[in-house]
Amino acid sequence: MKRIRVVPVALFTACLSVVGCNGSTPPAPLAQDLAAQLQADTGVAWTVDAAPNGGAPRILAPEHAIRLAPGSGEQQTRAFVERYASQLHASSESELKLDRRDINESGLEHLRFQQVLPGTDVPVFDAVTVASFDSAGNAHLILPNFHDEVTKVDPTPSATEDSALSAVAADWSPRCGVQGEGVVMTKPRLGVLAPDGETPRLVYRVSIGSESSSCGTETVDIDARTGGVAARHVGSAGATDTAGGVRFAAGLDPGDMKTFSVTELPLPAPLPSSAYTMISVSRPTVTASTYDTMGVPIMTREKGNWDDGNGSAVDAVFHAQKAFEFFQSAFGRNGLDGWGQGVTLIVHDNSKLNGFGKNACYTGGIPRYVSALSGLFLTPRIIIGDGGGNMLPFSASYDVIVHELAHGIVRYTSGFIYENESGALDESFADVMGASAEQGSHLRGSTQNFLIGEALHKAAVAFRDLEHPRRYNQPDHTSGERFCAPGEAPSTKHNDSCYVHSNSGIPNRAFSLMVAGGKHESSVFSVRSPIGWVTARKLWYDTFRVLGPRATFRQAAYAQLIEARRLGKGTEVTCAWLAVGVLQENEVIGARTLCTEVLELEKPQRPTEGCGGIDDGYACNEGARYAAYVCKHGSIAGGIVCPDARMTCRRASANDPRASVDASGRLVCE
Repeated sequence: MKRIRVVPVALFTACLSVVGCNGSTPPAPLAQDLAAQLQADTGVAWTVDAAPNGGAPRILAPEHAIRLAPGSGEQQTRAFVERYASQLHASSESELKLDRRDINESGLEHLRFQQVLPGTDVPVFDAVTVASFDSAGNAHLILPNFHDEVTKVDPTPSATEDSALSAVAADWSPRCGVQGEGVVMTKPRLGVLAPDGETPRLVYRVSIGSESSSCGTETVDIDARTGGVAARHVGSAGATDTAGGVRFAAGLDPGDMKTFSVTELPLPAPLPSSAYTMISVSRPTVTASTYDTMGVPIMTREKGNWDDGNGSAVDAVFHAQKAFEFFQSAFGRNGLDGWGQGVTLIVHDNSKLNGFGKNACYTGGIPRYVSALSGLFLTPRIIIGDGGGNMLPFSASYDVIVHELAHGIVRYTSGFIYENESGALDESFADVMGASAEQGSHLRGSTQNFLIGEALHKAAVAFRDLEHPRRYNQPDHTSGERFCAPGEAPSTKHNDSCYVHSNSGIPNRAFSLMVAGGKHESSVFSVRSPIGWVTARKLWYDTFRVLGPRATFRQAAYAQLIEARRLGKGTEVTCAWLAVGVLQENEVIGARTLCTEVLELEKPQRPTEGCGGIDDGYACNEGARYAAYVCKHGSIAGGIVCPDARMTCRRASANDPRASVDASGRLVCE
């Protein structure tokens, strides 16, 4: 692509562990022409990407959203095309026919225009222009696609539709070995075929296929004047393959065989008849590539023989396809963006940026001014390491792949800023989706529990536990929440973006309480009646994807309460967030009645953890040694932390967890 001007684009990266990963593409040489003219006309810098053959622009994006002309988005697009017709390789706006209008949840309107022969409804095949406007009528993006010289095409055919169908059948059936009733063809569509660098011509386009053929579906263009075959567009032949996953390759499970969707590609003679590539025919599309050949799909001439045989690519493709099935069946979501956006999987990334292979990351591009189009400038990818030592390749764990794809859903919905509490909510949403998908999957080797990533370790050691966060050095209560020091900038290298992987333990514990009920380990509060996996996961999906980019724990809790009350689960959700300290007792009417175990109501007891018998004062937090509980009337009323997270709360003695504060009210630490 010819890069004329590049506006900086933010890259988002969300990783399973603390290790960060990033990437950038160096801009192509700058040039003047359309970019300069647009800037002169609008007063705003533009990104202009042009096709290499002839320089027809394919991406036009203003530095910030602007109005192009008076009127609606459609009227503005037409005026824009009329003004810059020659640069866009169009004749006039009369070539635009509005094909579809989509408005997403954020109010962004996407207009899809089909190029047609002027004065007719005859389409120019595959020539579609997309324009995006916000609710105020400001343009965010234009993706033009025009073929010039189509005005010279006579729209009157000489051949008939019936003759076109006969020509397609005569071309396809002998090659694919199916005739008669087993063949299905679509009604011929009259249009213009305009390949780059070739003279446009009028054709009939017909799709043909059969379930009993190995050819798959093809689209054939028949010259509407001569009746001969003008072009063939080989479709993706539906194919499946079965191959060994990571645990099979490692000798840990001889039954670890995965069946997944691939694409069959016919090869020209004298090569073997077919090759297979790791691009799924299933939708959303899942593509697998290796780190060394990033972007080039993995191919094989022999089914069952993929990559280098360690099972990483097999597990990655299989688990990603199953993950998309989960999001569709559980929430009705089609792909990352809801419109079918798939993902590219990069296996064998053992680079320093990916923790020398001991990590997995979701990465995707986000134009700052139009988050609804995230992924446009950089295809969504999951980067997967090969592990090492007792660690298996990260694709071996279904919940890890779901976790990474959930980060992608966040990018297309709430767009959480990956730092502080919003970043912790991002991580928590991904953990919840991972655990929920595995819980209902019944896949071989999957476990129905609150653990994340245990399938990656030969000894089944997990990364996180949503039910017991403190086992993995995560707080399970706001009294143990970690914060960056005043003035300390979020950093993936130094403070985990202000402790997003640590603090996610707090909402994670709220989720596990909703699912399973029970008493919080360091709080007097309990969830008496669990709401179960299905209701809890839907509650989290419905609320987390509509929160704002800088959402807080309390905002998440209140958003869930609104939805939970509609489901008749308000008490259970209230008690869960109260138990982890996000909601306070004085906010909940009847908290002690609603959110305390029956045993405690019959016979008052003091908690064995938390305040540990301290009526009023401070108690060092055993789960987060840099913090202490604030105790009021024997219950946790809040928390206080050391000036530095590397310090430890000073206990009164080895057997007495009492803490103290100095004259200025700061926790005494050492």
